[in-house]
Amino acid sequence: MATHMTWAGQDFLDASRDEGIWKKAMGVIEEQVNSAPFDVIKAVLMRLIEHRVYKAIT
Repeated sequence: MATHMTWAGQDFLDASRDEGIWKKAMGVIEEQVNSAPFDVIKAVLMRLIEHRVYKAIT
């Protein structure tokens, strides 16, 4: 059982919490490359969140 989590793990959990964003990220990744490492998945999730926030403030 894991008792500690890295900051990267915390960031990933925060980024993947929204089911809609998760599904969109996985759809993009599967459409483009079929699979991706952890860092790429996290980057796509973060970019989608940034885009959503930007749209909300403009």
